[in-house]
Amino acid sequence: MTVIGERTSSQSKKQVLDRPVVHVLHDRCAGCQECIVRCPTEALSLDPDNWIAKANQDLCVGCRQCQRTCPFSAIVIEGPMMTTQGLVPSDLFPEVLLDSSHEVRQGFASLEEAQIEAARCISCPDPTCVRGCPTHNNIPEFIKAIVDGDLQHGREVLSLTSCMPGACSRVCDWQTQCEGSCTWSLAGGRGVAVGRLERFIADNTEAIPLVPAADAGVSVAVVGAGPAGLGAAYELARSGAKVTVFEADAEAGGVMRWGIPAYVLPNSAWHPTVDALSAAGVDFRYSTKIETETWRSLYADFDGVVVSAGATAPIVPRIGGVELEGVIDASHFLDRGKAQLLGTPHGIELAGKKVLVLGAGNTAMDVARTVLRLGGTSVCIDWMDERFSRARKDEIAEARHEGVQVDFCRTVTQLVGDENAKVHSAVICETSQSDAQSIPKLDEAKTYSVDVDMVVLAMGYRIDPGWTKVSGDVKFGSLPTFTGVPDRRWQASGVYAGSPKLAQLASDRERTRLDSAFQVADRVWSIGDARIGPSTVVTAMAQGMSAARGVISQLGNKAPVAPENPAYIEAPAMQSAVLVYESNGGNTKAAAEAIAVELRRHGYSTQVISTKMARSNDIMAADLVVFGAWVEGLVVAKVHPAKNAMRFIASLPPLHGKTVASFVTFAVSYRGAKDELALAFVNKGASIVASAGISSKDILEGSKAFARTVARSLVTA
Repeated sequence: MTVIGERTSSQSKKQVLDRPVVHVLHDRCAGCQECIVRCPTEALSLDPDNWIAKANQDLCVGCRQCQRTCPFSAIVIEGPMMTTQGLVPSDLFPEVLLDSSHEVRQGFASLEEAQIEAARCISCPDPTCVRGCPTHNNIPEFIKAIVDGDLQHGREVLSLTSCMPGACSRVCDWQTQCEGSCTWSLAGGRGVAVGRLERFIADNTEAIPLVPAADAGVSVAVVGAGPAGLGAAYELARSGAKVTVFEADAEAGGVMRWGIPAYVLPNSAWHPTVDALSAAGVDFRYSTKIETETWRSLYADFDGVVVSAGATAPIVPRIGGVELEGVIDASHFLDRGKAQLLGTPHGIELAGKKVLVLGAGNTAMDVARTVLRLGGTSVCIDWMDERFSRARKDEIAEARHEGVQVDFCRTVTQLVGDENAKVHSAVICETSQSDAQSIPKLDEAKTYSVDVDMVVLAMGYRIDPGWTKVSGDVKFGSLPTFTGVPDRRWQASGVYAGSPKLAQLASDRERTRLDSAFQVADRVWSIGDARIGPSTVVTAMAQGMSAARGVISQLGNKAPVAPENPAYIEAPAMQSAVLVYESNGGNTKAAAEAIAVELRRHGYSTQVISTKMARSNDIMAADLVVFGAWVEGLVVAKVHPAKNAMRFIASLPPLHGKTVASFVTFAVSYRGAKDELALAFVNKGASIVASAGISSKDILEGSKAFARTVARSLVTA
């Protein structure tokens, strides 16, 4: 039996508490203060006599942030969470669905309503909600602005990280992002309604004017005017770049325009961003599809190219009958259906018609609900078990509430046409699925046929395979796989302890966002669907803004300023350097620190960091990357750079355009390890300016000499 404070855990379960109680396990507490620095109410402090945490029970609100962040499980919280009920607007379904574009999800009706919900935020010092947000909005700050009644300040805060808060606040999957990462959610309660609060600010304030900075001296072509392209164009324009956006369609918006119904996302929520970009001088070239010849001209006409082409190639099931009349893909149906509901006739006559929708994801729900508004009846089927479905639960619930029949564990095996080659029935087979990782199995004994008038394919999309031919050696639409130990800062925040699955999703999104700042080929960036396959609106926009910062960082005006300090030897060709090391006995770390000292004498600002703590944005932010590793192996056999160092390099995004100097430290001989390390960076696309082997017997002088070699090579480059 574990002793907790002065009571046993079994005794505590019998008592119903009316407020939270903090128990610090003295024999486990190491006095690391991880809990203290993250407590939002200052209920924890350090006992200087015993060097352990102590609690002020009157200040604890039961958020359990301390319990999640303690690395030694030395804190236990009992009792309720001291949060108010708050207020979340209910959905408002139209009494008559036919021809309705009425927005179903409602926002707060007044500032007073919004403030009731905003007051639930406790402004965590290490806010996990921000980690869950794909754009890293400063959520506590804009919520505080609502509490203070200063909505315009809230809009200013949002504008730093989002160019479309009105859209993101409506279509984000809050439960797996900001709200799911809220400390109240991680503690088992209801998270603050972050999405609705963001929407309240967006709907009740004027957008911050887009005022371009001083000319960055760079021209950029953005291919695609969907969420990713608009995000990139916005940040590029704000940074002073000359931006030209090429869009195959006649209008901007991408999936927001043609793929998301107005009753979910009205055009007024995102189109002001397009207007602001046009007013700021961004050149939109509509109805311009990028072909092989056009692609080549982009290299010649622009300093950089950002590819944000959307995933528009529908996934077509390998069954008979998909070529029949009446079988249509979801994008075409939604485009025509949305326009018709907004008053532009597109000849869709569904009154009394039966529509079968293949798929049960978010797009399928949009299709099925649009069918109802056009007068038809709709059935969605998906071969997965509902328990493992990737669709948002609220989307499915709303569809069912409106009358959509959603059937899981079903799949179509054949579409049958009439004498005019028009679809009239579908053969459906039931399936079974034991877990989320397994492929559903068909139960051929349970097969039946249903009459249909139309079939809509809503099983997902891929990036157009033609892009592979257009781009040559650039690999588009490939979802990255991240391996290794999660970022320690993420682990320390407690988000992994609260929800490992949600934390991993957020961490992977963050890696992808940061990696989007790196080139995928010389002067080429890819974002959104073009980078990882089908993306959400907010993820695509965040990647676009990140890529824009990478473009400016690598191609923009960065004229070095001659240092005034006479201790400097010469004006640098570059300005900042990050020194990343993988050290075992301490020699490589010592070498990195010595190199940093010498580089500072040559005018560089430096940062020295281990591979365990380094992130891709540390490398992106630096003009020069110096990487060091120790040599492992037997000289009589073969020596190599440390395995952990090679794993770190393998985990990095493409490094086209980055300047790298590499070195290895050794005791006896480095043989081919120096060249092997340099080659690893070359294979990532980096430019190697110097490489060396530094003996452990001469770490200080060898490191200084290498630093001088690096500095000279860059001055003369």
